[in-house]
Amino acid sequence: MAKLFEEGEAIDLKQWVDLSTIKQVKIAKQALNNPEQLRPYFDFFEGKIPYAQIRLALTYLKINP
Repeated sequence: MAKLFEEGEAIDLKQWVDLSTIKQVKIAKQALNNPEQLRPYFDFFEGKIPYAQIRLALTYLKINP
C-alpha cells in the first residue's frame, strides 16, 4: 500500500494510520536523525507502534512533510 501511495495512487493513508501516530513518527524521525530502517523507530516507541503503522506514517510524511 505504501508503495502504491508513493507511485501516486489515490490512497488515503489516514484510513490506515491516524494523525496522532503520524505526528509521533515525525517527532521520532527528527530525534533519530531520519534513519532509513524501521527498527530504530520501533525501538524508539518501545514496540508500541507496529512496523506497518510506522512505514505508512513515514510514507505519508515523505509526500506530506
